[in-house]
Amino acid sequence: MTNRRFGTANKFGTSNQFGVSTATSPRLKFALEFDWDNNHEFDGFNDATSRLLSWTQRRGREFFFNSGGDGFQAVNEGEMTFTLKNTDRRFDPYYSAGSIFAGLQKNILCRFMALDESTATLYPEFFGYVTDVRPKYGGLDVTEIVVQDGVKKLKDKNISSSSVYAGNQYDQQIVTALSVAGWVDGYNVDETLSDTMPYHWFNGSPAFNELMALVQATFGLFFVDKQGIAVYKSRISSDISVMDLTEADIEYDYGIQAPSPREVVRNSIKVYARARSAQAGVELWRLVDVPLLAGGTGSPIWATYSYNGEEVPVTSVTEPVASTDFTAHQNADGSGTNYTANISWTRTGFATSSKLVPTNSGPDAYLTLMKLRGTAIAADQYTYATATDDESIGVYGERELVINSDWLQSFNTAQEQADLLIDRFASLRFFPRIKVKKSSLDKIFAPDLFDLVSVNFSTKGVTGEMRIGFMEKSWNSNSPDSVECVYYFEPNLTISSSGVWIFPVTLPATLG
Repeated sequence: MTNRRFGTANKFGTSNQFGVSTATSPRLKFALEFDWDNNHEFDGFNDATSRLLSWTQRRGREFFFNSGGDGFQAVNEGEMTFTLKNTDRRFDPYYSAGSIFAGLQKNILCRFMALDESTATLYPEFFGYVTDVRPKYGGLDVTEIVVQDGVKKLKDKNISSSSVYAGNQYDQQIVTALSVAGWVDGYNVDETLSDTMPYHWFNGSPAFNELMALVQATFGLFFVDKQGIAVYKSRISSDISVMDLTEADIEYDYGIQAPSPREVVRNSIKVYARARSAQAGVELWRLVDVPLLAGGTGSPIWATYSYNGEEVPVTSVTEPVASTDFTAHQNADGSGTNYTANISWTRTGFATSSKLVPTNSGPDAYLTLMKLRGTAIAADQYTYATATDDESIGVYGERELVINSDWLQSFNTAQEQADLLIDRFASLRFFPRIKVKKSSLDKIFAPDLFDLVSVNFSTKGVTGEMRIGFMEKSWNSNSPDSVECVYYFEPNLTISSSGVWIFPVTLPATLG
């Protein structure tokens, strides 16, 4: 899978695309490729790199918590914007005579690579799909092509379950969600965490939302890496640091920045749990209307299951039984000839609904009763575990964090998570933000999103392993050998084999 994306290094155009360089920094070249014929392959044709004027990239999440304290922030879709010289209108989506006009109208594949000629190191940098093409006409005609990673596809694809899953692990269901969503770009799902759910199903929401509900319940991470592969890291992670960063690697003018303490302190924790149990032989649905069924096959009737006034999934449905589950009569009030024996049903079941197609082999009849019975998965009322730190509240005010996922189904687990969270976030933690020196190509292109990095910012007393939660990069042909690169770091929210949270970076007193 990775070789298909980034296994070639001979697509970097000619070296004079940047002019003659007098810089002493390493020589930097790029390969920008599009699948213009939309055959889901890169065939070596490269018509964009030599026209590249600039690019920008944004990936990850800018904040660790949602602004309202409602859980951890999910990643945004990774995005790159490429500005290409377009004097011949080759990349103009309004120029129908262009040879790649058809490709400009589609969400085609794109891959982007960087090459450090001084070390002959090839860096895969981005893999995604074109989502926008923006021509700009003026002194120099250009086109901006916007490419977004697979998170965008997952947000655009709703998924539902045909049945309820019982006793599956979280990692299994993450793989299942990707499969149901039709994900074709590969995945790397951490199977270390063996937590299971009594029941699980997909509600018809966007696949990304379904995935985030699972990830929120496990304190894990989900993102699409720079090779386009969907990645899930559990809270018990075995990854190691990929890079060392010191103050010598930082742009002096940017320095070391940090968000406001109000963004990173959480001293009032609430973790919701909702247990579920099977209720056998209950009524799942009843038709209120009394429709007229003409002879032959009728229109589908959709039945949404409910129990105790709430929509529920089911593990089984009893096929409708004549006279018990449905009746049909000559008249709408149930009088006249009983035509029940003339009615039959074809039922297609889903996790939370059924599609019922009636067939009437006799004269027109009114459907005077129609219901479904089966085994419902009933949910208890929401319960939650809490943990607070009065001392922290006295200093910073109450800063709430609420973890609410339908797939956390154990109160004991919820209490354990609340206790762990208050222990780690009631005190002030340091979330450094830095800009890497423009010529440090290995520091800019080697790490990926959520990689572990060993930081040692000695003058600030900040040392330890942190994850890259957000990265923002930009390049311009006016400075061909340098790249602007900003990293936002966040805690390594990992549990060791002994059950101890690994979270070494605190706010040193010298930062006051």
